[in-house]
Amino acid sequence: MGTSVRVKIRPTSWKYEAIISTGSLAEAGRWAAKCLGRTESKIAILTNRKIAPIYLGLVTHALERTGFETYSFILPDGERYKNLSSIETFLQYLGEKNFQRTDAIVSLGGGVIGDIAGFAAAIYLRGIGFLQVPTTLLAMIDSSVGGKTGINTPFGKNLVGAFHQPRGVLIDPAVLCTLEQREITAGLCEAVKQAALAGEKLFDQTRELLDVFTEGDVSKVFTRKENARRFEQFIAAQIRFKSEIVAADERESARYVGPKSRKILNFGHTFAHALEKSTDYRYLRHGEAVGHGVLFAAELSKRLGLLDKDSVNLLRDVVRRCGPLPQIHHIAPDEIRTALRYDKKNIDGTLQWILLQQIGKPRIVPGNQIPASVLNSTIKAALRK
Repeated sequence: MGTSVRVKIRPTSWKYEAIISTGSLAEAGRWAAKCLGRTESKIAILTNRKIAPIYLGLVTHALERTGFETYSFILPDGERYKNLSSIETFLQYLGEKNFQRTDAIVSLGGGVIGDIAGFAAAIYLRGIGFLQVPTTLLAMIDSSVGGKTGINTPFGKNLVGAFHQPRGVLIDPAVLCTLEQREITAGLCEAVKQAALAGEKLFDQTRELLDVFTEGDVSKVFTRKENARRFEQFIAAQIRFKSEIVAADERESARYVGPKSRKILNFGHTFAHALEKSTDYRYLRHGEAVGHGVLFAAELSKRLGLLDKDSVNLLRDVVRRCGPLPQIHHIAPDEIRTALRYDKKNIDGTLQWILLQQIGKPRIVPGNQIPASVLNSTIKAALRK
């Protein structure tokens, strides 16, 4: 598999590795056999219509060459397909193909595919193994690690799901050369979010990486040999931070609000999820919404006297360097307020906001401690920009 970076992830329920290695997709079969401890079984590859023509054949061949019996299930591309209908049709497919407890699922795609694959693996036969092969930057550094799976409902995002850890994560940064700029921007916004939570070391590393993307052609950025090792180390650093939080609070305890609470990973996500729901999951990439959400959370933190103006300006500059974000001025404030009522971070009727006191120092603030006038004015200001 060549030079690789390995990150050991140690949640309480299952220990596994994230392997980050440029060019590793062709060796997915050997990797899967090691993770699952066998080859004499079936594997269902879940992917989407955008990824299938590019990488499905390569992954299928790698798995079959190792001895697996493979099946593939292709979904439409987009957040709006992360729903009950997609889960139902995929579960029916697994049943028709007579998948057993010794068989497994491979997620080949971004966060949507990973969430659906993981949720299906969690509930089919009360749990079968699954493997994550993320193909977007956002999925590589965030959603492929940690075991959160789920789907959206008409009431809100990720309201139905389960915790189900993968048996392994295989990350090939070379696949990023096929991404369009919006997907790169989305992933970088998520990276900024995590870096702002982690502290100055990861934040500075992320800022420095952004300089690479001023060169223009995304495909050239990811195919240059001098960048390969740098990206591997960057992705590994992002995953290490998240894995530390997951290990301390794997199932996001409702009552735990300490510095290692998994809730802090929702920094920027409260406003982001409201934006996504308000636009029917069709207008914004998830990471683009997170970019807007980070700016919103920083501004709210400042208005509450938690975060200084210089830090807000710093975050604003870094998010802007990730790439252009779609305008949101056409979204009505009332739509955002309605969406917030169904956020999964509501506890005892109070929304838990993840705000910032400084880079590397998040703070969980119950919604009943935030004056309605401050929240409303911040929502209006965010939508005007």
